[in-house]
Amino acid sequence: DDAGVRYLGLAALNKAEWINHGGCDIIARLEEHRKIRVVHGNTLTAAAVWQAIRQYTQPKDEIVFAGSTSKIGRALCILLARRGNTVHMITGCQ
Repeated sequence: DDAGVRYLGLAALNKAEWINHGGCDIIARLEEHRKIRVVHGNTLTAAAVWQAIRQYTQPKDEIVFAGSTSKIGRALCILLARRGNTVHMITGCQ
């Protein structure tokens, strides 16, 4: 919360129930008055990030995007480009 983080996306961390019991272990450790939202799943994570991007950027902005070849990153880059943004994609893939 203090760093301005609004969403914590668990994504693949929930695919193995034994890691964090579907996110319940993480939520139990967060303070009750937290503002950060915990989301799980690629689609929900992408939707939450897209909403934040739309709130803090304009279609004329240039966006530098790391992780653009991941499932979520690819979807967001496509949405940004359709919106009219110039997107510079950075990837670790060769």
